Amino acid sequence: MRTPAEVAALFDDLKPAFSLVDFAEVGLPVYRLTVTFLVLEPKTYPPIEEFVLKSIEAGMVTAEEISGLLGIEARVVEGCLTNLIRDDAIFVTPDGSISLTKKSKSILSGEELIKPREQAAVVTYDAITRRPKYFGIPLLGRTEIQWRGLREIRAFPARKPEADEIDVRDLEEALEREAGTRQQRVKVLRVKEVGRKENHFLPAVMLIYLSKRTQEVRVRFAVDGRLSTEHEKAFLTAGGIEKLGIRDSVVQSDQRPELPALIGTELAAEASRHLSSSDDGSKLKLRASIARFRAEVSRQERPVNPAMADAGGNAYAAAIAEAERAERELATLKVRPIAVYEHPPLLQQALDTAQTRLLIISPWITPAVVDQHFVRRLRAALERGVKVRIGYGLHSHRQARPKPNDAEKALSEISTRNSALEFVWLGNTHAKILLKDSEWFVVSSFNWLSFRGDPGRTFREEWGMFVGVSSVVDKYHDELLARFNQGKVVGKPQTGAAPQ
Repeated sequence: MRTPAEVAALFDDLKPAFSLVDFAEVGLPVYRLTVTFLVLEPKTYPPIEEFVLKSIEAGMVTAEEISGLLGIEARVVEGCLTNLIRDDAIFVTPDGSISLTKKSKSILSGEELIKPREQAAVVTYDAITRRPKYFGIPLLGRTEIQWRGLREIRAFPARKPEADEIDVRDLEEALEREAGTRQQRVKVLRVKEVGRKENHFLPAVMLIYLSKRTQEVRVRFAVDGRLSTEHEKAFLTAGGIEKLGIRDSVVQSDQRPELPALIGTELAAEASRHLSSSDDGSKLKLRASIARFRAEVSRQERPVNPAMADAGGNAYAAAIAEAERAERELATLKVRPIAVYEHPPLLQQALDTAQTRLLIISPWITPAVVDQHFVRRLRAALERGVKVRIGYGLHSHRQARPKPNDAEKALSEISTRNSALEFVWLGNTHAKILLKDSEWFVVSSFNWLSFRGDPGRTFREEWGMFVGVSSVVDKYHDELLARFNQGKVVGKPQTGAAPQ
Protein backbone atom coordinates (compact mmCIF):
# COMPACT_ATOMS: atom_id res chain seq x y z
CA MET A 1 0.00 0.00 0.00
CA ARG A 2 1.40 3.40 -0.99
CA THR A 3 2.13 6.15 1.48
CA PRO A 4 0.41 9.52 0.93
CA ALA A 5 3.74 10.97 -0.22
CA GLU A 6 4.10 8.19 -2.81
CA VAL A 7 0.55 8.87 -4.04
CA ALA A 8 1.34 12.58 -4.34
CA ALA A 9 4.54 11.82 -6.27
CA LEU A 10 2.62 9.56 -8.64
CA PHE A 11 0.19 12.32 -9.57
CA ASP A 12 2.58 15.29 -9.38
CA ASP A 13 2.70 16.48 -12.98
CA LEU A 14 -0.51 15.08 -14.44
CA LYS A 15 -1.81 18.63 -14.82
CA PRO A 16 0.94 20.32 -16.92
CA ALA A 17 -0.30 23.87 -16.30
CA PHE A 18 -0.43 23.31 -12.52
CA SER A 19 2.08 22.53 -9.77
CA LEU A 20 1.33 20.19 -6.88
CA VAL A 21 1.83 22.45 -3.85
CA ASP A 22 0.32 20.46 -0.97
CA PHE A 23 -1.27 17.15 -0.08
CA ALA A 24 -2.92 15.65 2.97
CA GLU A 25 -4.50 12.47 4.21
CA VAL A 26 -8.23 13.12 4.55
CA GLY A 27 -11.44 11.38 5.47
CA LEU A 28 -14.17 11.88 2.86
CA PRO A 29 -17.66 11.84 4.40
CA VAL A 30 -19.87 8.83 3.78
CA TYR A 31 -23.07 7.66 5.46
CA ARG A 32 -24.31 4.20 6.28
CA LEU A 33 -28.01 4.63 5.58
CA THR A 34 -30.93 2.39 6.43
CA VAL A 35 -33.04 2.62 3.28
CA THR A 36 -36.55 1.25 2.75
CA PHE A 37 -37.49 0.65 -0.88
CA LEU A 38 -39.82 -1.30 -3.15
CA VAL A 39 -38.32 -4.10 -5.20
CA LEU A 40 -39.86 -6.09 -8.03
CA GLU A 41 -39.55 -9.84 -7.68
CA PRO A 42 -41.06 -12.92 -9.45
CA LYS A 43 -44.45 -14.11 -8.18
CA THR A 44 -44.47 -17.67 -6.83
CA TYR A 45 -47.25 -19.91 -5.38
CA PRO A 46 -47.14 -22.36 -2.48
CA PRO A 47 -46.94 -26.02 -3.66
CA ILE A 48 -50.61 -26.83 -2.92
CA GLU A 49 -51.87 -23.82 -4.90
CA GLU A 50 -49.54 -24.74 -7.76
CA PHE A 51 -50.98 -28.30 -7.86
CA VAL A 52 -54.53 -26.90 -7.81
CA LEU A 53 -53.72 -24.70 -10.82
CA LYS A 54 -52.15 -27.65 -12.67
CA SER A 55 -55.29 -29.73 -11.93
CA ILE A 56 -57.48 -27.02 -13.47
CA GLU A 57 -55.09 -26.88 -16.45
CA ALA A 58 -55.57 -30.68 -16.82
CA GLY A 59 -59.38 -30.29 -17.12
CA MET A 60 -60.67 -30.44 -13.55
CA VAL A 61 -63.41 -27.77 -13.32
CA THR A 62 -64.95 -28.29 -9.85
CA ALA A 63 -63.65 -28.41 -6.28
CA GLU A 64 -64.86 -32.01 -5.93
CA GLU A 65 -62.93 -33.16 -9.01
CA ILE A 66 -59.76 -31.44 -7.85
CA SER A 67 -60.17 -32.87 -4.34
CA GLY A 68 -60.62 -36.38 -5.71
CA LEU A 69 -57.64 -36.08 -8.07
CA LEU A 70 -55.25 -34.76 -5.41
CA GLY A 71 -56.63 -36.88 -2.56
CA ILE A 72 -57.07 -33.96 -0.16
CA GLU A 73 -60.09 -32.68 1.71
CA ALA A 74 -62.55 -30.51 -0.20
CA ARG A 75 -62.36 -27.72 2.40
CA VAL A 76 -58.59 -27.39 1.79
CA VAL A 77 -59.15 -27.15 -1.97
CA GLU A 78 -61.93 -24.57 -1.43
CA GLY A 79 -59.58 -22.45 0.69
CA CYS A 80 -56.93 -22.55 -2.08
CA LEU A 81 -59.50 -21.64 -4.71
CA THR A 82 -60.61 -18.64 -2.64
CA ASN A 83 -57.00 -17.38 -2.42
CA LEU A 84 -56.46 -17.91 -6.14
CA ILE A 85 -59.62 -15.99 -7.01
CA ARG A 86 -58.43 -13.06 -4.86
CA ASP A 87 -55.08 -13.15 -6.62
CA ASP A 88 -56.75 -13.09 -10.06
CA ALA A 89 -55.29 -16.52 -10.87
CA ILE A 90 -58.69 -18.23 -11.57
CA PHE A 91 -62.28 -17.24 -12.18
CA VAL A 92 -65.66 -19.02 -11.98
CA THR A 93 -67.67 -19.18 -15.21
CA PRO A 94 -71.48 -18.60 -15.27
CA ASP A 95 -72.08 -22.38 -15.35
CA GLY A 96 -70.08 -22.79 -12.10
CA SER A 97 -66.91 -24.33 -13.56
CA ILE A 98 -63.40 -23.07 -12.73
CA SER A 99 -61.06 -21.65 -15.34
CA LEU A 100 -57.53 -20.24 -15.43
CA THR A 101 -56.85 -16.57 -16.08
CA LYS A 102 -54.24 -15.21 -18.47
CA LYS A 103 -52.05 -14.45 -15.43
CA SER A 104 -52.01 -18.03 -14.11
CA LYS A 105 -51.55 -19.48 -17.60
CA SER A 106 -48.38 -17.35 -17.99
CA ILE A 107 -47.02 -18.55 -14.66
CA LEU A 108 -47.70 -22.22 -15.47
CA SER A 109 -45.99 -21.81 -18.85
CA GLY A 110 -42.78 -20.72 -17.07
CA GLU A 111 -43.03 -16.95 -17.41
CA GLU A 112 -42.12 -14.83 -14.40
CA LEU A 113 -44.78 -12.63 -12.93
CA ILE A 114 -43.32 -9.55 -11.24
CA LYS A 115 -44.80 -8.10 -8.08
CA PRO A 116 -43.64 -5.25 -5.79
CA ARG A 117 -42.32 -6.00 -2.30
CA GLU A 118 -41.03 -3.68 0.43
CA GLN A 119 -37.45 -4.27 1.56
CA ALA A 120 -34.95 -2.54 3.85
CA ALA A 121 -31.15 -2.58 3.66
CA VAL A 122 -28.13 -0.70 4.97
CA VAL A 123 -26.21 0.93 2.14
CA THR A 124 -23.12 3.17 1.90
CA TYR A 125 -23.85 6.67 0.60
CA ASP A 126 -21.08 8.99 -0.62
CA ALA A 127 -21.78 12.44 0.84
CA ILE A 128 -19.51 14.20 -1.69
CA THR A 129 -20.84 12.67 -4.92
CA ARG A 130 -24.32 12.33 -3.35
CA ARG A 131 -24.97 8.78 -4.50
CA PRO A 132 -25.01 5.24 -3.09
CA LYS A 133 -21.61 3.64 -3.59
CA TYR A 134 -19.77 0.49 -2.56
CA PHE A 135 -16.03 1.16 -2.13
CA GLY A 136 -14.63 -2.24 -1.24
CA ILE A 137 -12.21 -0.78 1.35
CA PRO A 138 -12.73 -0.34 5.12
CA LEU A 139 -14.46 2.83 6.25
CA LEU A 140 -13.30 4.73 9.33
CA GLY A 141 -15.13 6.27 12.27
CA ARG A 142 -14.47 9.79 13.52
CA THR A 143 -12.36 8.56 16.44
CA GLU A 144 -10.19 6.52 14.10
CA ILE A 145 -9.53 9.33 11.63
CA GLN A 146 -8.55 11.58 14.53
CA TRP A 147 -6.22 8.91 15.91
CA ARG A 148 -4.66 8.37 12.48
CA GLY A 149 -4.29 12.11 11.90
CA LEU A 150 -6.62 12.35 8.89
CA ARG A 151 -8.30 15.66 8.17
CA GLU A 152 -12.09 15.50 8.10
CA ILE A 153 -13.73 16.87 4.93
CA ARG A 154 -17.25 18.22 5.36
CA ALA A 155 -20.22 17.05 3.33
CA PHE A 156 -21.96 19.48 0.97
CA PRO A 157 -24.78 19.76 1.96
CA ALA A 158 -24.29 18.42 5.48
CA ARG A 159 -27.46 16.33 5.64
CA LYS A 160 -28.62 12.86 4.73
CA PRO A 161 -30.41 12.56 1.35
CA GLU A 162 -34.17 12.56 0.94
CA ALA A 163 -35.78 9.45 -0.54
CA ASP A 164 -36.44 11.12 -3.89
CA GLU A 165 -32.77 12.15 -4.23
CA ILE A 166 -31.51 8.57 -4.47
CA ASP A 167 -31.21 7.21 -8.00
CA VAL A 168 -32.58 3.65 -8.04
CA ARG A 169 -29.93 2.53 -10.55
CA ASP A 170 -27.13 3.63 -8.21
CA LEU A 171 -28.90 1.87 -5.33
CA GLU A 172 -29.25 -1.34 -7.35
CA GLU A 173 -25.53 -1.34 -8.20
CA ALA A 174 -24.46 -0.59 -4.62
CA LEU A 175 -26.68 -3.36 -3.24
CA GLU A 176 -25.40 -5.85 -5.80
CA ARG A 177 -21.71 -5.07 -5.12
CA GLU A 178 -22.21 -5.12 -1.34
CA ALA A 179 -23.97 -8.51 -1.53
CA GLY A 180 -21.45 -9.97 -3.98
CA THR A 181 -21.60 -10.54 -7.72
CA ARG A 182 -23.06 -14.03 -7.34
CA GLN A 183 -26.37 -12.59 -6.16
CA GLN A 184 -28.74 -11.47 -8.88
CA ARG A 185 -29.35 -7.73 -8.97
CA VAL A 186 -32.65 -6.69 -7.40
CA LYS A 187 -34.94 -4.45 -9.40
CA VAL A 188 -35.65 -1.36 -7.28
CA LEU A 189 -38.96 0.31 -8.09
CA ARG A 190 -38.57 3.35 -5.85
CA VAL A 191 -37.10 4.47 -2.52
CA LYS A 192 -39.78 4.96 0.12
CA GLU A 193 -37.81 6.19 3.12
CA VAL A 194 -34.31 7.01 4.33
CA GLY A 195 -34.01 6.11 8.00
CA ARG A 196 -31.03 5.97 10.33
CA LYS A 197 -27.76 7.64 9.30
CA GLU A 198 -24.33 6.67 10.67
CA ASN A 199 -21.35 8.91 9.90
CA HIS A 200 -18.24 7.26 8.51
CA PHE A 201 -15.23 8.36 6.47
CA LEU A 202 -13.47 7.09 3.37
CA PRO A 203 -9.65 7.40 3.63
CA ALA A 204 -8.17 9.33 0.72
CA VAL A 205 -5.30 11.62 -0.27
CA MET A 206 -6.25 15.19 -1.12
CA LEU A 207 -3.96 16.81 -3.73
CA ILE A 208 -3.76 20.60 -4.02
CA TYR A 209 -2.59 22.18 -7.29
CA LEU A 210 -1.81 25.81 -8.08
CA SER A 211 -1.72 27.25 -11.58
CA LYS A 212 1.78 28.15 -12.81
CA ARG A 213 0.45 31.36 -14.39
CA THR A 214 -2.64 32.44 -12.45
CA GLN A 215 -4.01 32.03 -8.92
CA GLU A 216 -6.36 29.21 -9.89
CA VAL A 217 -6.44 26.30 -7.44
CA ARG A 218 -7.52 22.75 -8.27
CA VAL A 219 -8.20 19.82 -5.93
CA ARG A 220 -8.02 16.12 -6.75
CA PHE A 221 -8.64 13.04 -4.63
CA ALA A 222 -6.90 9.68 -4.73
CA VAL A 223 -8.88 6.80 -3.21
CA ASP A 224 -7.07 3.51 -2.67
CA GLY A 225 -4.17 4.85 -4.77
CA ARG A 226 -6.34 5.82 -7.76
CA LEU A 227 -7.59 9.23 -8.83
CA SER A 228 -11.34 9.70 -8.38
CA THR A 229 -12.67 12.05 -11.05
CA GLU A 230 -16.14 11.68 -9.50
CA HIS A 231 -15.01 13.24 -6.24
CA GLU A 232 -12.99 15.92 -8.03
CA LYS A 233 -15.96 17.06 -10.12
CA ALA A 234 -18.47 16.85 -7.27
CA PHE A 235 -16.19 18.78 -4.89
CA LEU A 236 -15.65 21.49 -7.52
CA THR A 237 -19.37 21.72 -8.34
CA ALA A 238 -20.27 22.01 -4.65
CA GLY A 239 -17.81 24.91 -4.24
CA GLY A 240 -15.67 22.93 -1.81
CA ILE A 241 -12.47 24.82 -2.72
CA GLU A 242 -14.03 28.11 -1.62
CA LYS A 243 -16.13 26.75 1.26
CA LEU A 244 -13.09 25.17 2.92
CA GLY A 245 -10.98 28.27 2.27
CA ILE A 246 -8.44 26.28 0.28
CA ARG A 247 -7.92 28.82 -2.47
CA ASP A 248 -7.34 31.75 -0.10
CA SER A 249 -4.99 29.82 2.17
CA VAL A 250 -2.91 28.56 -0.77
CA VAL A 251 -2.72 31.88 -2.59
CA GLN A 252 -1.98 33.84 0.59
CA SER A 253 0.64 31.41 1.92
CA ASP A 254 4.22 32.58 2.34
CA GLN A 255 6.05 32.88 -0.94
CA ARG A 256 9.29 30.97 -1.38
CA PRO A 257 12.10 33.24 -0.08
CA GLU A 258 15.48 33.52 -1.75
CA LEU A 259 18.35 31.40 -0.43
CA PRO A 260 20.17 34.35 1.29
CA ALA A 261 17.05 35.02 3.36
CA LEU A 262 16.99 31.38 4.43
CA ILE A 263 20.58 30.67 5.41
CA GLY A 264 22.36 34.01 5.29
CA THR A 265 24.27 35.83 2.57
CA GLU A 266 27.66 34.19 3.15
CA LEU A 267 26.43 30.59 3.16
CA ALA A 268 24.05 31.30 0.29
CA ALA A 269 26.92 32.60 -1.85
CA GLU A 270 28.91 29.42 -1.18
CA ALA A 271 25.91 27.18 -1.87
CA SER A 272 24.86 29.08 -4.99
CA ARG A 273 27.96 27.90 -6.84
CA HIS A 274 26.29 24.47 -6.84
CA LEU A 275 22.72 25.72 -7.36
CA SER A 276 20.74 23.81 -9.97
CA SER A 277 17.99 25.60 -11.81
CA SER A 278 14.47 24.78 -10.72
CA ASP A 279 13.88 23.56 -14.27
CA ASP A 280 16.53 20.85 -13.86
CA GLY A 281 14.84 19.44 -10.78
CA SER A 282 11.36 19.88 -12.24
CA LYS A 283 12.26 18.02 -15.43
CA LEU A 284 13.80 15.13 -13.53
CA LYS A 285 10.80 14.94 -11.16
CA LEU A 286 8.50 15.04 -14.21
CA ARG A 287 10.40 12.16 -15.83
CA ALA A 288 10.27 10.11 -12.64
CA SER A 289 6.60 10.90 -12.03
CA ILE A 290 5.51 10.00 -15.58
CA ALA A 291 7.60 6.81 -15.52
CA ARG A 292 6.11 5.68 -12.22
CA PHE A 293 2.62 6.50 -13.50
CA ARG A 294 3.26 4.38 -16.59
CA ALA A 295 4.55 1.58 -14.38
CA GLU A 296 1.35 1.72 -12.33
CA VAL A 297 -0.83 1.63 -15.44
CA SER A 298 1.08 -1.34 -16.85
CA ARG A 299 0.83 -3.12 -13.48
CA GLN A 300 -2.93 -2.63 -13.27
CA GLU A 301 -3.53 -3.53 -16.91
CA ARG A 302 -1.11 -6.45 -17.11
CA PRO A 303 -2.60 -8.96 -19.60
CA VAL A 304 -4.39 -12.01 -18.23
CA ASN A 305 -3.34 -14.02 -21.31
CA PRO A 306 -0.05 -15.79 -20.36
CA ALA A 307 1.22 -15.29 -23.91
CA MET A 308 1.04 -11.52 -23.35
CA ALA A 309 2.34 -11.51 -19.77
CA ASP A 310 5.97 -10.96 -20.80
CA ALA A 311 5.04 -7.83 -22.73
CA GLY A 312 3.22 -6.41 -19.71
CA GLY A 313 6.10 -7.30 -17.40
CA ASN A 314 8.66 -5.72 -19.73
CA ALA A 315 6.66 -2.47 -19.90
CA TYR A 316 6.47 -2.35 -16.10
CA ALA A 317 10.19 -3.06 -15.66
CA ALA A 318 11.15 -0.46 -18.28
CA ALA A 319 9.03 2.21 -16.61
CA ILE A 320 10.50 1.47 -13.17
CA ALA A 321 14.03 1.57 -14.59
CA GLU A 322 13.35 4.98 -16.19
CA ALA A 323 11.96 6.33 -12.91
CA GLU A 324 15.02 5.12 -10.99
CA ARG A 325 17.38 6.71 -13.55
CA ALA A 326 15.64 10.06 -13.18
CA GLU A 327 15.71 9.81 -9.40
CA ARG A 328 19.44 8.99 -9.39
CA GLU A 329 20.11 12.04 -11.57
CA LEU A 330 18.00 14.11 -9.21
CA ALA A 331 20.11 12.92 -6.28
CA THR A 332 23.26 14.33 -7.93
CA LEU A 333 21.94 17.91 -7.74
CA LYS A 334 23.68 19.55 -4.78
CA VAL A 335 21.36 22.52 -4.29
CA ARG A 336 17.81 22.46 -5.56
CA PRO A 337 14.17 23.14 -4.68
CA ILE A 338 12.26 20.07 -3.49
CA ALA A 339 8.65 19.06 -4.00
CA VAL A 340 6.19 18.84 -1.11
CA TYR A 341 6.02 15.04 -1.26
CA GLU A 342 9.80 14.71 -0.89
CA HIS A 343 9.69 15.87 2.75
CA PRO A 344 8.28 12.75 4.51
CA PRO A 345 10.71 10.34 2.75
CA LEU A 346 13.65 12.63 3.58
CA LEU A 347 12.66 12.61 7.25
CA GLN A 348 12.45 8.82 7.24
CA GLN A 349 15.77 8.54 5.37
CA ALA A 350 17.48 10.84 7.86
CA LEU A 351 16.23 8.82 10.84
CA ASP A 352 17.24 5.51 9.25
CA THR A 353 20.66 6.42 7.81
CA ALA A 354 22.19 9.21 9.94
CA GLN A 355 25.56 8.15 11.36
CA THR A 356 26.84 11.05 13.45
CA ARG A 357 24.23 13.78 13.90
CA LEU A 358 20.61 14.61 13.14
CA LEU A 359 18.99 17.97 13.75
CA ILE A 360 15.29 18.74 13.42
CA ILE A 361 13.55 22.06 13.99
CA SER A 362 9.76 21.91 13.80
CA PRO A 363 7.53 24.48 15.56
CA TRP A 364 4.80 21.93 16.21
CA ILE A 365 4.87 18.25 17.14
CA THR A 366 1.90 15.88 16.85
CA PRO A 367 1.43 12.25 17.92
CA ALA A 368 0.34 11.38 14.37
CA VAL A 369 3.94 11.97 13.19
CA VAL A 370 5.88 11.18 16.36
CA ASP A 371 4.19 7.81 16.71
CA GLN A 372 5.55 4.40 17.72
CA HIS A 373 7.22 3.97 14.31
CA PHE A 374 9.01 7.32 14.63
CA VAL A 375 10.07 6.57 18.19
CA ARG A 376 11.41 3.16 17.14
CA ARG A 377 13.50 4.77 14.37
CA LEU A 378 14.69 7.45 16.78
CA ARG A 379 15.80 4.89 19.36
CA ALA A 380 17.64 2.94 16.65
CA ALA A 381 19.51 6.11 15.61
CA LEU A 382 20.50 6.78 19.21
CA GLU A 383 21.77 3.21 19.56
CA ARG A 384 23.94 3.77 16.46
CA GLY A 385 25.62 6.62 18.32
CA VAL A 386 23.84 9.45 16.47
CA LYS A 387 23.58 12.76 18.35
CA VAL A 388 19.98 13.93 17.82
CA ARG A 389 18.76 17.44 18.47
CA ILE A 390 15.07 18.32 18.19
CA GLY A 391 13.99 21.93 18.59
CA TYR A 392 10.37 23.04 18.71
CA GLY A 393 7.99 25.69 20.03
CA LEU A 394 6.00 28.54 18.55
CA HIS A 395 4.10 31.00 20.72
CA SER A 396 4.06 34.66 21.56
CA HIS A 397 6.16 35.81 24.53
CA ARG A 398 2.90 36.99 26.09
CA GLN A 399 1.37 33.52 26.02
CA ALA A 400 1.92 30.72 28.50
CA ARG A 401 3.75 27.70 27.20
CA PRO A 402 1.14 25.17 26.01
CA LYS A 403 0.62 21.89 27.83
CA PRO A 404 2.75 19.13 26.22
CA ASN A 405 0.98 16.48 24.18
CA ASP A 406 1.76 12.75 24.15
CA ALA A 407 4.41 13.12 21.43
CA GLU A 408 6.29 15.81 23.36
CA LYS A 409 6.08 13.72 26.53
CA ALA A 410 7.54 10.70 24.70
CA LEU A 411 10.49 12.73 23.37
CA SER A 412 11.04 14.34 26.76
CA GLU A 413 11.12 10.92 28.44
CA ILE A 414 13.68 9.59 25.95
CA SER A 415 15.89 12.68 26.38
CA THR A 416 15.71 12.29 30.16
CA ARG A 417 17.10 8.76 29.92
CA ASN A 418 19.52 9.27 27.04
CA SER A 419 21.83 12.27 26.75
CA ALA A 420 22.28 11.55 23.02
CA LEU A 421 18.87 13.17 22.45
CA GLU A 422 18.69 16.88 23.11
CA PHE A 423 15.05 18.00 23.17
CA VAL A 424 14.89 21.78 23.32
CA TRP A 425 12.10 24.35 23.57
CA LEU A 426 13.20 27.14 21.23
CA GLY A 427 10.16 29.31 21.79
CA ASN A 428 9.05 31.58 19.00
CA THR A 429 10.65 29.72 16.08
CA HIS A 430 9.26 29.73 12.57
CA ALA A 431 12.14 27.71 11.13
CA LYS A 432 11.54 24.22 9.71
CA ILE A 433 14.89 22.51 9.23
CA LEU A 434 16.15 18.95 8.79
CA LEU A 435 19.91 18.33 8.84
CA LYS A 436 21.65 14.97 8.41
CA ASP A 437 25.34 14.40 9.22
CA SER A 438 27.54 16.59 7.01
CA GLU A 439 25.66 15.42 3.92
CA TRP A 440 22.70 17.74 3.54
CA PHE A 441 20.04 19.92 5.10
CA VAL A 442 16.61 21.10 4.01
CA VAL A 443 15.18 24.46 5.03
CA SER A 444 11.47 24.53 4.33
CA SER A 445 7.94 25.68 5.06
CA PHE A 446 7.12 22.04 5.88
CA ASN A 447 6.39 21.21 9.51
CA TRP A 448 8.52 18.10 9.86
CA LEU A 449 6.91 16.75 13.00
CA SER A 450 3.30 17.91 12.58
CA PHE A 451 2.42 17.43 8.92
CA ARG A 452 -0.13 14.82 10.03
CA GLY A 453 -2.72 15.03 12.77
CA ASP A 454 -2.83 18.82 13.11
CA PRO A 455 -6.52 19.88 12.84
CA GLY A 456 -5.50 23.54 12.67
CA ARG A 457 -3.21 23.03 9.70
CA THR A 458 -4.30 24.96 6.61
CA PHE A 459 -3.58 24.01 3.04
CA ARG A 460 -0.85 26.14 1.54
CA GLU A 461 1.95 26.19 -0.99
CA GLU A 462 4.69 24.18 0.68
CA TRP A 463 8.28 24.78 -0.44
CA GLY A 464 11.70 23.50 0.50
CA MET A 465 15.34 24.00 -0.48
CA PHE A 466 17.82 21.11 -0.40
CA VAL A 467 21.51 21.89 0.19
CA GLY A 468 24.00 19.04 -0.15
CA VAL A 469 27.33 20.91 0.04
CA SER A 470 29.27 19.55 3.03
CA SER A 471 31.10 22.77 3.88
CA VAL A 472 27.82 24.71 3.91
CA VAL A 473 26.11 21.99 5.94
CA ASP A 474 28.80 22.08 8.62
CA LYS A 475 28.76 25.88 8.91
CA TYR A 476 24.97 26.00 9.03
CA HIS A 477 24.95 23.30 11.70
CA ASP A 478 27.25 25.41 13.88
CA GLU A 479 24.90 28.40 13.52
CA LEU A 480 21.90 26.28 14.48
CA LEU A 481 23.78 24.79 17.42
CA ALA A 482 24.10 28.27 18.92
CA ARG A 483 20.32 28.57 18.86
CA PHE A 484 19.96 25.24 20.65
CA ASN A 485 22.39 26.36 23.33
CA GLN A 486 20.13 29.37 24.02
CA GLY A 487 16.96 27.25 24.21
CA LYS A 488 15.37 25.49 27.17
CA VAL A 489 16.28 21.81 27.43
CA VAL A 490 13.19 19.66 28.02
CA GLY A 491 14.00 16.75 30.33
CA LYS A 492 17.23 16.47 32.31
CA PRO A 493 19.52 13.79 30.87
CA GLN A 494 21.06 11.33 33.31
CA THR A 495 24.84 11.08 33.10
CA GLY A 496 25.96 7.84 31.52
CA ALA A 497 22.41 6.72 30.78
CA ALA A 498 22.10 3.71 28.54
CA PRO A 499 20.67 4.36 25.07
CA GLN A 500 16.94 3.80 24.81
